[in-house]
Amino acid sequence: MDPFYGPGRNQLFVPGPVNIPEPVLQAMNRNNEDYRAPPVPALTKKLLADVPKIFKSTTGTPFLFPTTGMSGLVCIIMLISRV
Repeated sequence: MDPFYGPGRNQLFVPGPVNIPEPVLQAMNRNNEDYRAPPVPALTKKLLADVPKIFKSTTGTPFLFPTTGMSGLVCIIMLISRV
């Protein structure tokens, strides 16, 4: 048996090593919630209400961008390039 690739899960989290608790691994096995599912609008309202508290802001309009991280990065690049 190769000592580097032993039995079990082979995950690389750097910097590390990082031990992942079993409950976290089990929670990661759940399917993602479909953003078009019926419970999502109520959740979105709650999240939008909490965003100003999290960022300690009293002005501005918070919004959620339901997309992949790459799409969010592209939006930020487009906003910066227009300045």
